[in-house]
Amino acid sequence: MRGFCGWFSDRPDADAGATLRRMLAAGHAPVAESALKATAQIGLATYGAMARPVLFEDDGLQLVLAGHPRLRNNQGRSADPAELARALRSRGKQALADIGGDFSIALWDGARRRGLLAIDRIGVHQLVYARSAGALVFASNLDLLGGHPAVRRELSQQGLYDYLFYHVSPGPETIFAGLRRVAPGHCIEFGDGAPEGSTPYWTLRFNEARGQRTELLEQEFTSLVQAA
Repeated sequence: MRGFCGWFSDRPDADAGATLRRMLAAGHAPVAESALKATAQIGLATYGAMARPVLFEDDGLQLVLAGHPRLRNNQGRSADPAELARALRSRGKQALADIGGDFSIALWDGARRRGLLAIDRIGVHQLVYARSAGALVFASNLDLLGGHPAVRRELSQQGLYDYLFYHVSPGPETIFAGLRRVAPGHCIEFGDGAPEGSTPYWTLRFNEARGQRTELLEQEFTSLVQAA
């Protein structure tokens, strides 16, 4: 098991380290090999014995990164945290449109006092979140999210109906009221003037080009899949 959890807040947490440890302890299985980062406004924790998400810091920018993100025109290789941090610092959420591959990220820009959550275009990775008491709390799963003292896990009547009818909880909602998933290809923002809901950074497009040779279309399709 691996992933990350934490929060962005406009109110300081007097014991942020203890809050992070409480979140990590809320899972069904013990968390191995955790790394924690806490300041006056944020708490970030990564966990996992193998392929643990990266916790990267650069001049007030905090980046948590899970998965294998690839920047456009990067010759198909995974982007390192420093590259992503530079792109996100300079362009904010607009940089997400140039990131492919599978990933989930949490970003805090201390200079701008703004936070950002995002997952990949097709939802290989997942993040769940809740807004409560001036904070945006997030985690890789609902168990850890519910470990934050400001998050209440109360069954949603609609969520319960959906689960019994569809045998799943259709996203972005969950079976718990107020606890939501980050939708594929979407981001969540925190800070002054940030939208309350999620914002799409990528939308699937279909442009039919007629008259092309089949072998060229096969090569194009293969390259797009490899770069996704």
